[in-house]
Amino acid sequence: MSDSYRCFSMIFSSLKTLCPTAPSGNLLRHLKSMAFLINGIIRSNRCNLPEVAAKCADVRKPASREKSFYRLLKNPNFTYDMFYLPFAAVLLRCVQSKYAAVVFDGSTVGNGCVILVAGLVYKSRSLPLCWLVKKGCKGHMEEKLHIELWRRLLAVVPEDKTIIFLGDGEFDGPEFLHNISKNKHLFVARTAENRKMTARDEVFKMRDLDVGAEEFFWAPDAEPIAGGPLSCNAVVWWNRNYKEPIYLLTNLELIKEALYWYKKRFTIETFFSDQKSRGFHIHKSHIGKPERMERLLIAAAAAYVFIIYFGIYAKLHGFHEMIHRTERCDLGMFKLGQRFIDHLLGCSAKIPRMLQLELFTRTF
Repeated sequence: MSDSYRCFSMIFSSLKTLCPTAPSGNLLRHLKSMAFLINGIIRSNRCNLPEVAAKCADVRKPASREKSFYRLLKNPNFTYDMFYLPFAAVLLRCVQSKYAAVVFDGSTVGNGCVILVAGLVYKSRSLPLCWLVKKGCKGHMEEKLHIELWRRLLAVVPEDKTIIFLGDGEFDGPEFLHNISKNKHLFVARTAENRKMTARDEVFKMRDLDVGAEEFFWAPDAEPIAGGPLSCNAVVWWNRNYKEPIYLLTNLELIKEALYWYKKRFTIETFFSDQKSRGFHIHKSHIGKPERMERLLIAAAAAYVFIIYFGIYAKLHGFHEMIHRTERCDLGMFKLGQRFIDHLLGCSAKIPRMLQLELFTRTF
């Protein structure tokens, strides 16, 4: 059995077990095509279909494999709800706390597309939960798209979980943040220094808040002057490691807790770098239609979760000492997972028969 086919077999078995019922017919056929696509992405470290097709385990000619992937991305039945939601649901179940920190951020992908991702904070990175793709170029998205992604996220997250939303200055829209509060969830979002606020009948700009000799200062029950109804804490935070103060809006009562969570916002950057220049090069996929890019992300996000899983597996079972350094490990979970997969395939070692996403529970 070839290295690539052993990798494909594990992926295909895992996908079948995530289905609520035994797959058959078209569902089984789509699952198999998805497994080949994930297999090719992992083995090639690319999302460009010709390169993916050249590395997947399918016995057909590369041109036939590429055509098969192209048909899959065009197929309206290849949906997030059917093929990625099981991943997201298991990842959220692995969060044993009542609170789940979720980061929103956007980036350019493919040919003239922009992706907006909701990522579950996991250690120093984010695991993709849901996303949306639109035509556009680099820059801030409209607030209505933030609200649309928020609604998608609510459909995924169990009712017993409280979301702690984390976002940069793009996500400080009063209507968007009001939607989060209205659903009884929490937020910490960066805002601009010239944002006009009012508190206790006083109007001020965020830059007017002064930390003095302290690390932070806040104005409780503050409201934006324009944009919609929103009551929150306006916070200025100036850590000694920062050149300039950071201005935040939050509905958390404890400001130190808000600062603790906001530090985790940057974990989304590792997801984008792993999907792009350090990993799958999804920005060079040449796909220009948003609906097809959304479907490609189903496979790319699943491939990402598989690789992180193997990084966790290697760390928990001490394999990192065999493939990296004995005294310490400088690799992130993504790079460690990639090297562990290469090690297993290169040494013809046994690959776990299927993915056990519950392993994330031990490390959250």
